[in-house]
Amino acid sequence: MSMLQTQININRVRILSFCFCAFILMSSLFAGDGQIDIRPTGTATFTISNPGSYILTDNVTMTADAHCINIMTSNVTLDLNGHTITGNGSNYSGIYGSGACGITIFNGTVSDFGGNGIKLSVNCRLVDITVNSNGGHGVELDDACQLTHVTAVNNDGFGIKTLTGCVIDSCVASYNTGGIGIEAGLNCTVKNCTANNNGVTSGDASLDVAGISADNGSVIIGCSSWKNQNKSTGAGSVCGIKAGQGCTVINNSCHENKAENAGKFCIGIDASHGSTLIGNTCYNNDSTGENSISIGIDCGLRSVVKDNACSDNTATGDTGAQAYGIRTTTGDCLIVGNNCIENDGNAYSYGIAVGGDHNRIENNLCTGNNAGSGAGIFLSNQADDCVVIRNTTSTNDAGINLGGKDAYCAENMSTDGIINSASATMGTGDRSNIAY
Repeated sequence: MSMLQTQININRVRILSFCFCAFILMSSLFAGDGQIDIRPTGTATFTISNPGSYILTDNVTMTADAHCINIMTSNVTLDLNGHTITGNGSNYSGIYGSGACGITIFNGTVSDFGGNGIKLSVNCRLVDITVNSNGGHGVELDDACQLTHVTAVNNDGFGIKTLTGCVIDSCVASYNTGGIGIEAGLNCTVKNCTANNNGVTSGDASLDVAGISADNGSVIIGCSSWKNQNKSTGAGSVCGIKAGQGCTVINNSCHENKAENAGKFCIGIDASHGSTLIGNTCYNNDSTGENSISIGIDCGLRSVVKDNACSDNTATGDTGAQAYGIRTTTGDCLIVGNNCIENDGNAYSYGIAVGGDHNRIENNLCTGNNAGSGAGIFLSNQADDCVVIRNTTSTNDAGINLGGKDAYCAENMSTDGIINSASATMGTGDRSNIAY
């Protein structure tokens, strides 16, 4: 072999050795497919200032009074890699990215920070995240964010809080003490979520409690909200689901929510004007105390309330306690195909009660609403020009009470009578009402 050939071979070995060492060096900096390893010390904030994909390599206990991870740039993906970031209870967040957008965080736990568990800005995404025992909200996000399989438990604020246009899918909010399990802003979608045992357990603050709350134009579908409670001695209500104007609320279950102390409302679903409520189940929602009120579904002006089941909602105060299966104090609502059974208030019990003009009440079943005074279907003296047609009532305190103004009442079947003190128009012939 010539000296030239020998030198060439030596150079090849050097090149291969250099490449191998470079590969080892790059492997130490990156994990997986281009992911950059991060190892926060816990004694100071770890700052991410460049876009990219990052992976947490170990559990972190944050001893410093600071955010654990501060994301200062957009377009960052952070894999927590199954690890837990634990705080010392100081007033900071576990992961903070308030000034950046396009952040994705997944697969890990953030707990025991004095502020929010995770605080991010717009167009962010959380997947398979648990936030628990933080002093603020479990998660607080801004607009256009997505949350999937996020679990928020035992936080002192809300479990999950978002602004406009967010999607909250298959999330759980439990035992959060700030009053609300999941709060969504305008035009959000909340689906397949569970909110239970959130609320206010003591004190005299005037706070409203909700398992799930969504602002105007939102869709709430396939969720379960139960055992949320308001024990404060101050004013306030508790709702399984609270929906703003123009919301769509479909196939949810709201049960065993509870308001304690005098004058409080407990409502399975409370929906504002122009909402659509279909196929929901609201049962065993309970209020206690003097002048307390329990309602399965409460809806606003121009709402559609169809094919819902509202049963066993109770109000147990000795004075003025009222229970309703479905209630509206406004007009222009369509209330059709609902079952309202055994809603009982110590003073007043109603299957369906309306207090505004031009409501249509059709094909509902109202039975067993008979504690105290009340009726299966009740029109107040403010309800004018309403239509009550093809309903069935039985074993209520009274069957149908047509109130003090004009109404048209036809083709109803009742064992417990129709009260027509204001001489409403009654159907005749084929449209007559039937006592059975």
